[in-house]
Amino acid sequence: MYISINFILDIMFWHVVLAITLLKLLFVPYYTSTDFEVHRNWLAITYSLPLEKWYTESTSEWTLDYPPFFAWFEWALSRVAQYVDVRMLEIQRLPYKSLETLVFQRISVIVCDIILALGAKACADAINELSRKGLGTNWYKAWSLNNELSNPYRSELAGTVKLRYPGT
Repeated sequence: MYISINFILDIMFWHVVLAITLLKLLFVPYYTSTDFEVHRNWLAITYSLPLEKWYTESTSEWTLDYPPFFAWFEWALSRVAQYVDVRMLEIQRLPYKSLETLVFQRISVIVCDIILALGAKACADAINELSRKGLGTNWYKAWSLNNELSNPYRSELAGTVKLRYPGT
């Protein structure tokens, strides 16, 4: 019985994605970083204010200072967040934290990570198809196309672009 190398690599890919996702789920309630309040405040700004005030609101030290696509992404997340914990969407000077907010933010990051992984895989598959030089080098090329890994939410854009245009 012959099993193709691509089939084995696809299975390995899904095992790695699953393992990382389960590890992230395990740590959901145990820590927060500065980014937790930053993103919570950005959700509040994009939910509570009209567009023309998004970049001028300064109640909190965590002002919205990212490009428009990202602000619209936060706006879309806030539309879901209102059903989880509407208090996270209140603009306030002091930090706000609840278990619901923490879980919502963690799950949204995990979903973005999965989108990034799918986009990177599509990109790697396209590169492999074009170059036929071997998987190791090409996986590195696919992942190195996205230098935004320091911020999980920015990875959503890169993952979406790579899913739509895998050869990019």
